[in-house]
Amino acid sequence: MSAVTRHLARELSLVTETRVTRLAAAPDGWWLSDPDGLDHGPFDRVVITAPSPQALVLVEPHDAALAQACREVIQRPCWMAWARFDGPLPLLPDVAEEWQAATVATGPLRFVARNDHKPGRARQGESLTLLARLAWSEEQLEAPADWVAEQLLDAFCASLPEGTPRPIPRETGAHRWRFAQPDVFARGEPVNRDYRRSTNGLALCGDGWRGPRVEDAWLSGHHLGTVLAGSR
Repeated sequence: MSAVTRHLARELSLVTETRVTRLAAAPDGWWLSDPDGLDHGPFDRVVITAPSPQALVLVEPHDAALAQACREVIQRPCWMAWARFDGPLPLLPDVAEEWQAATVATGPLRFVARNDHKPGRARQGESLTLLARLAWSEEQLEAPADWVAEQLLDAFCASLPEGTPRPIPRETGAHRWRFAQPDVFARGEPVNRDYRRSTNGLALCGDGWRGPRVEDAWLSGHHLGTVLAGSR
């Protein structure tokens, strides 16, 4: 998913893999502090795309309205597993050979994606991403990653038609997204939360302010960027 941002940032000077622990407002702009005690800035504006519980820590000392908005966004966890294979998956009856993704109706697994079928990845070999159901992820939030990977791969194999040879992976793993998916309709009424912006140069955007899909995250950032670009 970072291919788009890598393309857009190809001529920019970026500081990456750096956790921001504190924001400080100064006469010359905003300063960002990291765990090593280094300050980055000054910046005219700060846009935070982190999940709302993490954004809350940064904005709470500076803007009560943004902090309250963060508290109102419910973020649910999700376990994600992956599996890599030495050869292609077995052919499935009545299913196109080049199938790219599938949903699973029952069990802990809800979505399967074939990573090698994404643009530019044909040479990486057969590889699956396995997304767990949110409720199951909440129940198994502290489970060992190896066990989670085994459970989700077993669920995928169980979803294959009877008699399908079980694919044997050469590598598996799992990652827990503690703040994976915003439940933007959890309060019972759909609300269009495209982005949030303050008068002091802080702004929030991302899927939590619009909806849980990747296009929601993109549109949230695009709309905020358009507004900021027009207010220079």
